[in-house]
Amino acid sequence: MANNADYQYKLLLHHFGDVPSGWSVAALSEIFAERVEPNANLSKYPLFSFTIEDGVTPKTERYERSFLLRDKKENEYKLVYPNDFVINPMNLRFGAIGYSKINRVVSVSAYYDILKIKRPNVDIDFLGEFLSSREMFNIYNRVATGSLIEKRRVHYSEFRSLKIFCPPQKEQERIGEIIRCWNARIRATENLIAAKVESKRGLMQQLLTGKKRFQAFGGGEWQHTRLSKICKINHNTLSEKTDPNYEFTYLDISSVDKGKIELPKSRIRFASAPSRARRLIKKNDILMSTVRPNLQSFALVKDEVQHLVGSTGFAVITANSNIDPSFIYHNLFSDDITQQINSGLSPKFETTS
Repeated sequence: MANNADYQYKLLLHHFGDVPSGWSVAALSEIFAERVEPNANLSKYPLFSFTIEDGVTPKTERYERSFLLRDKKENEYKLVYPNDFVINPMNLRFGAIGYSKINRVVSVSAYYDILKIKRPNVDIDFLGEFLSSREMFNIYNRVATGSLIEKRRVHYSEFRSLKIFCPPQKEQERIGEIIRCWNARIRATENLIAAKVESKRGLMQQLLTGKKRFQAFGGGEWQHTRLSKICKINHNTLSEKTDPNYEFTYLDISSVDKGKIELPKSRIRFASAPSRARRLIKKNDILMSTVRPNLQSFALVKDEVQHLVGSTGFAVITANSNIDPSFIYHNLFSDDITQQINSGLSPKFETTS
């Protein structure tokens, strides 16, 4: 046990550095006690979800799994009190830890570890930020166990032995105040951004469907046309006879997500390129992954990039010369086109051509 405590202390110093002057070090077992209160009465204590993004949050259909349960034994769920910490052992190393900000007792899956604070005079926001810091994620990853990488977990017996820094109470409270202030500002900014995004979405919906028009362009009726009428699938690829020393920037499927393209900084030669690196791409092309065909995998090549080659897992859409490629790209995300795609229909666009 002493050896393990020494290891945890060295692990803390390795990731955080020396103990600040006047601060102490404490094991999490000194701060937390496990709460194990089984529950089957979901009418009294409703079932909530626990996610990395939102912590303890009302359950949605996305996370509804109760129909998979074989029975409703009382140990299927655990109670979570306000300010209790919840941990998902499987995803702790990715950030699945946080305290409940719900002002009532609720239920969560019995798979989670529920912890109540037993040490007096601990600032909960300081504790929450420390336990969800990047350095702690690295520590969780070091102590996780499991033969499969994707199934490695941090058992509670290991978690409780971890050590953290503990500032004096007054300093801890001051740090907590700063954390709360910044979190409030972040939430206000996020709400403002969300409102702006929703406003843009509404405006785009009207502009892209002709419901809002510009007087300078007259009031002519828009026409429905198929995507194949205003653009084409570009099948241009590198040939087998390409110079082995030909250098290019290679774009794979993982480089495109949610409309953004992450261009690699290095270039590769054709001789050492992956076998799928053949699709020629140029400015104003629209990329769509055929491996995971959904709206998250569309992207518009906005910048001029010399010698850009993509995986053959991309479909490259090139707009006709009289069509603005950004008009097609933004149309793909409109409600009308999204509904057509989800219904398995061939999308039709409204254009003036």
